[in-house]
Amino acid sequence: MIHILLIILKIIGIILLSVLGLAVLLILTVLFVPVRYRVDADVHSRFNGKLLMSWLGRIARLEAVYDKDGLRYIFRFLWFTLITSEEDEETGTSHERAHRKPKKNRNKKNKHEKNDMDVNAGPTEPEIKKAEPEAESGTKPEAGAEEPDDRLHRIRRMSGKLKAIPAGIKRIAANASEFRDKAGDKLERLDEIIHDEANREFVRFMKKELGGLFTHTAPVRYNINIRFGADSPDITGKVTGAAAVTMAFFMKGSTRHSKKNSFEYIPVFTDSVFEADVFMKGRIMPGRVLITAWRVYRNERFRQLVLKRK
Repeated sequence: MIHILLIILKIIGIILLSVLGLAVLLILTVLFVPVRYRVDADVHSRFNGKLLMSWLGRIARLEAVYDKDGLRYIFRFLWFTLITSEEDEETGTSHERAHRKPKKNRNKKNKHEKNDMDVNAGPTEPEIKKAEPEAESGTKPEAGAEEPDDRLHRIRRMSGKLKAIPAGIKRIAANASEFRDKAGDKLERLDEIIHDEANREFVRFMKKELGGLFTHTAPVRYNINIRFGADSPDITGKVTGAAAVTMAFFMKGSTRHSKKNSFEYIPVFTDSVFEADVFMKGRIMPGRVLITAWRVYRNERFRQLVLKRK
């Protein structure tokens, strides 16, 4: 009896250990198997783009396309379609399709009904009035003439608007004063936050964490060509500076494939233009993102400033 009980406990233990091992394997797979992404986009008179994300080969796959027909997307897991944007009449249930009447027949039926109504119905009220002779007595009022009551109403309405102008000016002045006071308080608060040593340490911490995350998510393969110009040379210069920073970010995250990658930005200071061809390919590890999010959440200054917890 005891021997049978030990065998049963042994079998139960093996089953529990197997389930626990499968759960640990699944968690490790989710955390450390990267999600791969690919972006193809171009801007020439209009925007066209395609996004493809896959996890663990083709087990989970997201496709999104934007073109002249609008946005279309579909998410598949294994052989099942979980989310899709193509939800029209053809995707209804078999019961709905069976009881749905064809549009062509309904239109034809409505057309016959309308013809029957036109035949059976008598002359309309405008036709009767048109057929009646016009009254000969009296004279028609002139088109441009206005009644005295209308003129008096216009004068009173204009007078009311003129009397409301001083009250409107006072209200605008009061709102401007309130806005100035609130803006002053916010600027003082911002100045205190900037000069606080704890906040400076928090800014350095966030810069380090987000910089590492951006480097991790940077594409390992890319081919980007941008041609930009604005009406104002000042705006073009600012965008050019931002493009230089972006180029440094891409190069920092893609040092292993630097020979295959290219980032070309052409500023145009004499015309307003924006054209682009973008290809990016990379991967994101969910565990790395969760670790960064956990570090930021556990930061005391983040909890005080953002989450409002002491």
